[in-house]
Amino acid sequence: MSDIPPKALLFDLGGVMLRVDIDLAFQAWGRDSTFTSEEIATRFKSLTILEDHERGAIDDQAFFLLLRHQLCLDASITAIEAGWNSIFVSEIEPTRRLAERARVRVPCYALTNSTASHLATWPVRFPQLAAAFTRVFASFQLGCRKPEAQAFLKVCTEIGVQPAEVLFFDDSPINAAAARAVGLNAIVVSSAQDVEHGLRENGVLHAEA
Repeated sequence: MSDIPPKALLFDLGGVMLRVDIDLAFQAWGRDSTFTSEEIATRFKSLTILEDHERGAIDDQAFFLLLRHQLCLDASITAIEAGWNSIFVSEIEPTRRLAERARVRVPCYALTNSTASHLATWPVRFPQLAAAFTRVFASFQLGCRKPEAQAFLKVCTEIGVQPAEVLFFDDSPINAAAARAVGLNAIVVSSAQDVEHGLRENGVLHAEA
């Protein structure tokens, strides 16, 4: 708990607001490759291009072309992109509802390591979730990604608040620790209960009548 009341709430998406399963992409690509989905998973995780893609250094077209080559995919760019966007399973409704309640008192934002294709996809599939945020900050637009310090500092500058005035929720202990290192009040999330507890502890939510 921080002694400074939050002026902004910042939420990670995958694992906090969205159920994401990267294996769905591997399974989709496995249908168009000489590699099995398990082999694709191993090869994908060894690639360094994803972080560059999430920083916006590589655009979607170049990323999908690289995947087609590296994963031996006999598929169109459209099909590869469809596999890439199949990872979004569902919204995590309890945390979305908590954000909707909280934003009555404090504006809600999202910070996600994400790509242009993903950002064009999940808000369409989950419009209620997208509407919960005043703004979504995606790494490919910022030019940096969590857990890089600059990602958090750029968001604070854009919002117009000091780091200590931001209450941040992320399911990654590494990201939470990096956020704390630059002054944010960060909470590691393993369930919606962690989000609710953090909001109550910091005075954002009170017991409903």
